[in-house]
This record gives sequence, structure tokens and C-alpha cells, in this order.
Amino acid sequence: VMNSLVEGSVNALLTLRVGIVAQRYLSSTVDLDKKTLRKGAFLEATGHLGSIIGKNGVLIAKTITTAAKRATIDKIPNPFSRKVEFEDV
Repeated sequence: VMNSLVEGSVNALLTLRVGIVAQRYLSSTVDLDKKTLRKGAFLEATGHLGSIIGKNGVLIAKTITTAAKRATIDKIPNPFSRKVEFEDV
């Protein structure tokens, strides 16, 4: 589960960064320094990702907790749910 969260976060960061670079290129009227543009886009994308994780972090934690509880509960047998059959004497 953690691997998926990390991979998704990295993908989101890169997607945000590419979007910011494209937005700055399209809105620019002067030549841009590529190195400065990339660094600035990375910093801005990191800020956006932080707010996204902050908003969705609680939801992700609750989902993981619920899934863990369900997995545990499903493995524990319930002694009260067994049907007892009586034989005719």
C-alpha cells in the first residue's frame, strides 16, 4: 500500500511540474532561462503537492485503517456464529 502511495505522489509531482512548465512557457512573452524555470516549477509543484496531500491525508489514513481492520476481522473466526445441530435421541 505504501509503495502505491509513494508512486502516486511522485507521479502527481511530476505531472504538476510539467503543467507548470508548460503554463509558464505559454504565458511568457520573453525568453526564459530553462534551469530557473525548471527549479521554480519544481518548488511550486512541491507546494501544490503538499496542499493536496494535506487535504487528502486524513482520507487516505482512514481508508488504510479501515482496510486493515477488515482484513483482521475477516481472519478471526467468530465462535458465536457457528450453527449447532442437535441429534434426535
